[in-house]
This record gives sequence, structure tokens and C-alpha cells, in this order.
Amino acid sequence: MGLMRYKSAKLLLRVLVVVFGASLVLHSFFFKSDDYWQHTLEKQALEMNKVSKFQPRAPVHEVLSFIEEIQKDPKGTYKLGSLEKGIAFHWDDWMDLTTGDALLDKYRTELPMGQCDAVLDNYCSVNPYWMESYKTKVLRQAVYAYCKAALPDRVVVTTDSHYVHVPVNSEKSQRLGYGHTSHPQEDVILGMEKIQAKSKDSKNFKTHPIVRLQREVEVPMEDFTYSPEQEMVKLQMKMGGHKSTDKKDNDNDDVDLQKLTRKEQEYFHMLRYANTHADTADKFFKYPWIYSDLFKGQAHHLSAPFFKRFISDRERESVIHHMIRAWFEFAEAHEIVTWINYGSLLGWVYNGVNMPWDTDVDIQIPIAQLSKLEQDYNRTLVLENPRYGNAKYYLEVNPFYIRQGNGKNFIDARFIEVNSGLYIDFSVLSKSIYEPPAELFEGLEEKEKNKAIALNCKNFNWQLYQEILPLKYTTFEGGASYIPHKISSILDRKYGHASYTSKLRFMNHNYQQDINMWVPDRICKASPSDTNRFVSEKDHSKLSLEGACNSVLLQDEYEIIYQSAQRHINMESKLDSPVDYDIKTTQPLPILRKDAWEYYNDINNQYVDNDRWFIKHTISSL
Repeated sequence: MGLMRYKSAKLLLRVLVVVFGASLVLHSFFFKSDDYWQHTLEKQALEMNKVSKFQPRAPVHEVLSFIEEIQKDPKGTYKLGSLEKGIAFHWDDWMDLTTGDALLDKYRTELPMGQCDAVLDNYCSVNPYWMESYKTKVLRQAVYAYCKAALPDRVVVTTDSHYVHVPVNSEKSQRLGYGHTSHPQEDVILGMEKIQAKSKDSKNFKTHPIVRLQREVEVPMEDFTYSPEQEMVKLQMKMGGHKSTDKKDNDNDDVDLQKLTRKEQEYFHMLRYANTHADTADKFFKYPWIYSDLFKGQAHHLSAPFFKRFISDRERESVIHHMIRAWFEFAEAHEIVTWINYGSLLGWVYNGVNMPWDTDVDIQIPIAQLSKLEQDYNRTLVLENPRYGNAKYYLEVNPFYIRQGNGKNFIDARFIEVNSGLYIDFSVLSKSIYEPPAELFEGLEEKEKNKAIALNCKNFNWQLYQEILPLKYTTFEGGASYIPHKISSILDRKYGHASYTSKLRFMNHNYQQDINMWVPDRICKASPSDTNRFVSEKDHSKLSLEGACNSVLLQDEYEIIYQSAQRHINMESKLDSPVDYDIKTTQPLPILRKDAWEYYNDINNQYVDNDRWFIKHTISSL
């Protein structure tokens, strides 16, 4: 009996030793310091940039050349395709799929047009929600993008003055293999300037002039009301069919689709599908689950199938800095009204920029406006102006925006930066059919309560029509944007009054009021005392090294956000009553963060002797 106890105790001791050792390994892997992880992520990005042959300017150059050729001879057929059918498109030409080379190189050689076989199709058909290793997930996503990702319907080129819409032959994926050709930035800018000179009067392409945002914007109440059944009835009446609004009625034999335009037919099919499946559908927008997400939760902040690696904090901030400006500029030109809210609005309240730990951007949109966006611009790939960066943004609308459904699809659209997988999230607001919470009307007089109109998103965030409108002009991350009219009541209800009045510590950051920015605790947990924080007593645009807690990173970050913070404090410190300034003479601020690809490429090729993200791209005047 004693021997058995001894053996049991010995076995238990071995198990404990193994468990203890494994816990140390797991802890060292998953709970490294933030400095360690940020350094590791930037190192991985540099290595990927160095080994990759992908050149992000190459597809932009090809499209610009195609536009120039079409303007000379609209009836011609060119390397990219024709004006009538649209350009050839394959994601391997437009995004860096180096992470899939282990499987894709063989197919690129044997099937250069970009075809896939059953082996690749099966490999990439695994649901991104299935938990797998990092390497497996990255490889699957690259293969999925190569073989199965939906093609855009159009590529939109951004010039200094106009957007130029180039149709895509989205019925056939065709790889042309031009993604490895290097083009100097000056050549691509010159190509953009050539087509912009003719884009205003172009008869070959749909164009939209870039316009300034307005000081205030009203949105009619009817834009917050929407009924998929009524939308289908309108189309059925046009087709000469019956008036059934039954969401289970899928046959609709008593209609003639030929009486509808192609756009109307697509809208009708979308409505019928979405209205039928909204109560049973899985999440439309997928994100990749990997094992480490159980501890760190990183992968679900990136969009499948554009997940290639984890993104460091400063790279993410750069992508968001460029992306916010690109979205609001595109939306204004195409008469789509949106505004920032939730966590992004909270970041704006402090210093006019996104909070440094925030992984996305939160945008709201009236439901009828999103319906317009879906019909006119769904599956659009927007190219950043080549003066400012190499980003490509894929706009995709979730068909289940049309109604509440089963609650799994509360994100209604995304504006996805395909190089990184980072995104802007869109939530529709609509006039509520549910009983609003009593606190929504707190502080209102009886007359105001009787007039108040309750709005909610699918995640049951409640707002009043009267506190959203009229929207106000602002600058967010330096770019022109819109915000709600009554900010304090929205944030009080969502996060509490202290969230923006007295909360100075959050997410391992502390807000240092003397420099108006959130500082990571790992750099310093409070403003340094007994030192001059600035390089010059008269000019506070740069921190001294001592004033930056001996951190070059903090010096760089301060220089980036300084102008945004100063403008915000000078003009908008009274949240609901900003200074009445003239937006015509108050230009958007320069782009102050380097494009991510340029950042890593410059370091790898020793074009710079530092690792700072600060840059100054002055925006061309409209």
C-alpha cells in the first residue's frame, strides 16, 4: 500500500512539474510585455516587406494607363480588358499574397491566369471561425483570397479633383501577373495627373468631383425608415407582379424581371434572399480565429480574407489615419451621409484623434442611406490618392442590414483596408420598432419628450433623432468628418459622464493634459516634473527628449498629433457649442503618418536613417 502511494505521489509530482513548466512556457509566450510584442510585430512586418516581391503601385499604374488609353480610343481592347466588359481582376494582382506562396507558387506557374483546382478550393473552404494555428490560418486566408474571394464590381481611382469609376469584369477572375513591377511614386502621380486633367469631362467613365464637407448637415427622418417588404412591393409592381410582402415568398412567378434595370434586378434578388435568411444567417463578416486569441484576442480585429499578420500599434494608427480621411472624402463626393460615434467619438472628445488602443473606427449611417450605398457602390475598391499612400479600400455591405434578424449581423457594412485587414465598421440607425429605455428621455421636458424620435442600431444602442442632427463638421485625425449635434448626452448614456470629463487612465495608458495625449504607461505613468517638456518655450510643437520621458517614440507620436489636438482644443473644447469658424478657410490638416508600406520599404532600402512615422503631406486644395 505504501509503495502504491509512493508511486502515485511520484507520478503526481511529475505531472505538476510538467504542468508548471508548460504554464511558464505559455505565460512567456502569451504574456510578454507590450514592448516585446510591438517590437516583434514591427520586425515581422519589416521581414515580410523585405522578402515580398509585391509592389502596391503596380496595379494602380496599370489602371491609370488603361484609363489614359481608353480616353484616346474608347472602342479599343487593351491588356486589362475593354470599356464595355470592364477590366480583368484577380486579387493576386492587387494584394500581397506572399503568405500563400507555399501553395500558390506552383499554381501561378502551371495556371498563370489564376485558376484553382479542387485541392485549393477544399483547403480554403474552412470557416475562418474554426480555431487553428497562426501559420495555418494565414495560409488559408491567402489561398481563399486567391481562389474564392468575391471580386469588386468597380475600381475607383482617386485623383486630386475627381473620382474615376472603372468597371470590373466581375464575372471572371483573371490574373495578369503585373503585381511585381516596380514603379516610382513620381511616375504614378504623373499618371494620375494626366487622367485628372480629362476626368471632369470624361464621357467614358463615371466620375464624381471631390467636394468639401459642409458646416452642418440635416438628414430627413424618412432616411431612418426602411421596410424590405415595401421595397420588394415597389419592384414587384414595376414588374407587373402581385403585392405579396411575405418574407417566405421566394418564387414570385407572377413577375417579369426583364422590366427592371440590371441594378434593380440585383437589388430585388438581394432583398428576397436577405429577407428570407436574416433569421437563420451566420455572421456575414468573418474574422480569423487562432489559438492565441484565447489569451490575446488579436485576430478578431482583422477582416478575413485580408489577414496576413498581426498589426503593430503604430502601423494600425497609420492605417486608420489614412482610412478615415479616405472614407469621408469618398462619402461626401457620392452624397452618402455618415458620422463617427461610440469609441471613435470618445477619442475625438479628448484630442481630436482616435484612441491609440482602438482597433477600428465606428461609423453610423441612416438605413436608407446604406440601402443607397449597397445599390450603387457595394463591392467597390477605392484607391488612395497616390500622393499620400498606397492603400486600397474595399467597401462591402452586409445584405442583412435590411432588418434585425437573429442578432448575429449587427455590423452592416465595412470599409476594409486590404493591405492590413483593418476596417471601418458601419452601423445603421433606424426609427425604432421597439420600446426604448426610459433613460433615453432623461433630462427632457415634457414637450421635448413628445417630439423625441427614438433610433437604434441592431446592437440596441439608442439615440434620439434630435441629438444626432444636424450633424456638425469637424476634423478627426486631421481629416474633415462629421459628428453628432449633441455629443455629451450620447456619451453620458453610452459610457458615463466621467468617461470624457475625468477619466485619465485606461487600457494601460494615462492622459497627460499638459501635452493633450494618451501616453502608454510603459513609457511613463505621469508627466515628468522639473523639466521643460518642449524643445522651445515659444514653440510647443515638439517635445524635448527629457520632456518625452526619454522616449523617441513619444517625441514622434506627439509631433504627429500636435496639430489635431491644438485645433480641437482651440475650436471644439466646448463639445456641444464649438467655435463658429469658417470651414472654407480652415483646411483639413496634412497627412501626418507615413503610409505603412512606404514606412517599411524606406527602412529596408535605407532611404531613411530613422524609424519615425511622422511625415507631412499637405493636402491639395479643392
